[in-house]
Amino acid sequence: MDWTQAIEQYEDVIVDFDTSTNVYRLYWEFMDEGYCGDFDPNDDEDSPLLRFTIVLVDDKNGEVALEDASYCTLNDVSTNREDLVKLGTNILATLATKYDNDYSYKHELEEMSWVRAGGNHVGA
Repeated sequence: MDWTQAIEQYEDVIVDFDTSTNVYRLYWEFMDEGYCGDFDPNDDEDSPLLRFTIVLVDDKNGEVALEDASYCTLNDVSTNREDLVKLGTNILATLATKYDNDYSYKHELEEMSWVRAGGNHVGA
């Protein structure tokens, strides 16, 4: 498959999630990643995969990076924008439940990186 057009037309998708305690922001980004590391457009078995990165939005400090909150996913750049927003909202809700209550969220975010937009869990 020729991914060039999908990559060129891809726009970053940003999802915000407010709780009574915090505001979280999730970025969907293409960072040249594929199934085996760097995306190889000459490999028919590879796909340009999206990464999600989550930050805490703070009125004083702007965006504050969260530790262990950035993962490459199995969703490629051709994934429907609406599906990415839905999945991003689910990821943020999962994070907020843990972070707002001072629990570790790393394992849950790792698991969410295996979920394809549209709801299919495919691994780990």
